[in-house]
Amino acid sequence: MRILFVTQIVPYPPHGGVLQRGFNLLRELGREHDVHLLAFHHPDELPNGEPVERSRVELGKFCKHLEYFDLWPKKSKLHKLVAFAAGAVYPKPFSELAHRNAALARRLTELCNGPNPPDLVHLDTIALAPYREFCGRVPCVLAHHNIESQLMARRADFETSAAARWYVASQTRKLVEFEKKYSANFPLNIVVSDADGETLQRLCPGARTAAIPNGVDTDYFTARDGAETAVAYTGGMNMFANRDAVDWFLDEIWPRLKTLVPETKFFAIGQRPSEKLVAAAAKDPNVLAPGFVD
Repeated sequence: MRILFVTQIVPYPPHGGVLQRGFNLLRELGREHDVHLLAFHHPDELPNGEPVERSRVELGKFCKHLEYFDLWPKKSKLHKLVAFAAGAVYPKPFSELAHRNAALARRLTELCNGPNPPDLVHLDTIALAPYREFCGRVPCVLAHHNIESQLMARRADFETSAAARWYVASQTRKLVEFEKKYSANFPLNIVVSDADGETLQRLCPGARTAAIPNGVDTDYFTARDGAETAVAYTGGMNMFANRDAVDWFLDEIWPRLKTLVPETKFFAIGQRPSEKLVAAAAKDPNVLAPGFVD
């Protein structure tokens, strides 16, 4: 098959989360299919120059074609401020506004309505769903790395400022309507778990879902002989859900675990540790927050 794979971020380097999932899906698809990748470039995640060229080399090992597109809110600090301000009054979710790109729309139109259209278009997040209108008669599937409205609703409960709570609650309402509208229009919605599939079906009765679970490289994460007793968490804590998970572990699990196995250590590995984690690491020598580890 010829697969056109459209993503919200260049899936390289595959250090976790959406990057790791996207990278590995592309690698497996590339074994048997011709894959054409269209991806938004985040310069704060993948700097211009050598890192971008390296990504092209590595992804080119299993993608026949690669094209990168600008994410306009990340062009400058001013663009980012304008985007967030516009997001407050824009009728659709901020994520959809951020991913509006005329060049990508034109390219999809060219590829899907040309002499050799793809057999399938994969849109890799709900924010990209509106691009389906440029795909002609080519079948499209929509992927959900999270149920974004659910994630946003949980975040709203933890915002401390009234302005932030209002903004996040507003985005939650917009995402609910957006997910309802677009999920129903795709023949298949790919989710990462059965639980997410059930949540999406409650939001959008009749939506067809299929779960492709995230995996774990058990060889990589197997403890070495003689390794110390430890629990390791890996994941960037710049994401609210990850930060909340680590904070919950520190409150609910870590005290019990220390009682049962006093010598155990907890490694929370990932960028931007929370204030709670930093404070715990300062007080408890068995809690370690090394930050990002390559």
